[in-house]
Amino acid sequence: MVAAGVSVVILFPLSILMGVISAISDTEGSVAVTFGFSLFSITLAPLFYGFTTYIFALIAAWMYNLVAQKTGGIAYRTQQEKAQEHEQHV
Repeated sequence: MVAAGVSVVILFPLSILMGVISAISDTEGSVAVTFGFSLFSITLAPLFYGFTTYIFALIAAWMYNLVAQKTGGIAYRTQQEKAQEHEQHV
């Protein structure tokens, strides 16, 4: 979801900018191509980025689990701090 959201935030202004630049330029047909790309970037690109990020995250988690079985993984320990350390003295 984060990848899809970031792609919308990045690609929406970019597609508007491309549309403006295409409308200003003198080449014929460039507006239609730019509109097609803009439509793609606003609708399909976030879905594509979200899906591919999900797939690659699954692959990375699978690879980590394979390595963690052989090496023991990452150890992380926490401990509670004493209440006196949190008090501020005036």
